[in-house]
This record gives sequence, C-alpha cells and structure tokens, in this order.
Amino acid sequence: MIFLISVYALFALLEFPDLIRKKHWRDLAVFSALYAATFVLAFLYVKGVKIPSPMRLMHKLIVEKWRIPY
Repeated sequence: MIFLISVYALFALLEFPDLIRKKHWRDLAVFSALYAATFVLAFLYVKGVKIPSPMRLMHKLIVEKWRIPY
C-alpha cells in the first residue's frame, strides 16, 4: 500500500510541475482525471476488491447494442 502511494506520488511530482509551469491547463485536467482513475483502480486492486473486466461491457455494447457480430 505504501509502495503504491509512493510510486504515484513520485510520478505526480515528476509530471505535474511541468504541466503547470507550461500552463497546459487542459492537459493537466485530462492527465489528473486519468491519473486519479488509475490510482483508484490500483488502490482497489491492492485492497483485494474484484474489479470487473471492461471486455464484458464492450461485448454488450458491440454485439447486443450495435448488433455487430464478431
């Protein structure tokens, strides 16, 4: 758990200041959202929470909703 937080903090310290200094606000917003989402997923995985596969959602969307067989 501490390792996970340390790695994410290190990456944040390496990436965020450059985006802020260059005033890339949109990039910073997108990067922050994706960064937060991956952190939450990694945290849940470390805690032992079963994370559903995104392939099931894609299968339902492609085959059942759009009716595209593959």
